[in-house]
Amino acid sequence: MKFLNAKEVAKLMGISVSGAYDIIRKLNAELVQKGYRVKSGKVNELYFKKVYGFSDLGEDDPHELQANA
Repeated sequence: MKFLNAKEVAKLMGISVSGAYDIIRKLNAELVQKGYRVKSGKVNELYFKKVYGFSDLGEDDPHELQANA
């Protein structure tokens, strides 16, 4: 499992690093609400790509994120 930092998110989105941190905070807040654990300042690459349309993950994808029970 890979996590993206703000510089990587900024490069992918064509935005500033501070803007990337805003995106990471919002995505991590969504993940926490869904029961996931997060790393401050980084975002799960699969979730980021799914939310922003970089990936075509389906609900039955074996690499889909799994919540920590």
